[in-house]
Amino acid sequence: GVVAQIQGNEVIVNAGFKTEGVVDKSELAEDIKVGDEVELIVVGFDNGGYMRLSRRMIDERSEWDALKDSPDKVVKVKIESHVEKGYRGKIGGVDAFVPENHIDLKSRMQAPESYIGKVLPAKVLKVGGGGKRRSALVSPKEYLIEQSNKDRSEFLEKIKVGDELNGTV
Repeated sequence: GVVAQIQGNEVIVNAGFKTEGVVDKSELAEDIKVGDEVELIVVGFDNGGYMRLSRRMIDERSEWDALKDSPDKVVKVKIESHVEKGYRGKIGGVDAFVPENHIDLKSRMQAPESYIGKVLPAKVLKVGGGGKRRSALVSPKEYLIEQSNKDRSEFLEKIKVGDELNGTV
């Protein structure tokens, strides 16, 4: 649709239907202006007769499609809370669970609260659910192991017998 009007925190969009649509301004780019074309999805109707629109739902769907179509993908997970036996987080708009023994190379290396708020690279182990109950099982530990193995093999390829190296014991 095309942005027809901006009223406070709401953007009114003309989508070519009998009624106009409304989307929360926070779901769109900050520099949105009247006349801009936007891609939105209809999520329902409100009491005023307007269509309720969303950009966030389109973004979440594309994130979900990217996750479920490529297992073993490396993602960024934001840790939100510590729960029994692990951590809850988000990969964009998708819920994620990190088992406690997969948060780091050494389990419980830090206090559980120290991970909250951090964004960690992680390997996707499993995706499941559908509809509103989409979730992923991820492991920062598996990512770190994979990186360590890659770094080790690159190092071993570069050195040869007779090289002198500096190191710390």
